[in-house]
Amino acid sequence: MSVVFKDTVKAKEFYKAFWTDLINELGSQIDISLLFIVKDPDFMMYIDSNGIKIDDEIGDAKADIQFTLSVDTAHQFWLKELSLPKALATRRVRTKGSLPKVMKLLPLLKPAYARYREYCEKYNLPQKI
Repeated sequence: MSVVFKDTVKAKEFYKAFWTDLINELGSQIDISLLFIVKDPDFMMYIDSNGIKIDDEIGDAKADIQFTLSVDTAHQFWLKELSLPKALATRRVRTKGSLPKVMKLLPLLKPAYARYREYCEKYNLPQKI
């Protein structure tokens, strides 16, 4: 069971708000589509410059990159406790698609780390696992 989220509804609500805010800030700078298959609790998120879709909203959308990871791993990444290269090397994150595209996206996400901590405070989530 997740240390951070005890139910799927809260996890979806948190990440939808966080990514919507991030997309609104970055806008057209995001030229990639992402599919996150999140475990424990289980849900899927599709993200592109148009916004975020969750579970059934995704339909048959195809993503440039697919990530499979636990919600706790995602939380550690955003808190800068786990780097993407280390997560990939230890198989805590599995990917399908063009990894070079992901690496190009990482510098755009730098402002998001502080925002993620703000969201943790707002949603009363732990800032350390």
